[in-house]
Amino acid sequence: MRGRMRFGILGPLRVVGDDGREVALGGRMPRALLVVLLLRPNEVVASGRLVEELWAGEPPLSGTKGLQVHVSRLRHALVAGRSDPSDEQLVTTAGGYLLKIGPDELDADRCERLCLRPGRWSRQAGSSSHSQSSARRSSCGAARSCPTSSTTHSPRRRSPGSASCGLPRFRNGSPSR
Repeated sequence: MRGRMRFGILGPLRVVGDDGREVALGGRMPRALLVVLLLRPNEVVASGRLVEELWAGEPPLSGTKGLQVHVSRLRHALVAGRSDPSDEQLVTTAGGYLLKIGPDELDADRCERLCLRPGRWSRQAGSSSHSQSSARRSSCGAARSCPTSSTTHSPRRRSPGSASCGLPRFRNGSPSR
């Protein structure tokens, strides 16, 4: 039996197929598209929103067609990373696209689950608060950079004061925006 796909956004974008090999995602636009979809896993993201994000608010006239091309390229890359290609992961809906992510496939979800689980760090008998904080940062990949650093084009900022990639920043092992 094969493992699960793994998506890493707590740092440079990384996708590992269910066979344990890194998935080649192609150019910067399919990578940027994946980042936007991974920031909203298991949610329909409107096509218009994706066009706006991919072209930083200045889409070309052919933006919708360009989006379809990048979705097709991303879908092809994701299928190559799965042992069961019939299990569609990037789904086209009436109004946009949905990226299906299973439990623990996204590193940000694993991080949240591990870091916010009650008593997770206090159980380490004799551990100093410094070593507990280090363990939290290590498990959450806080030393890695923003996922959009692996693309030459970054999706637009989410809000003033948020991390440039829209992900929470970690201070003393706790997420803060």
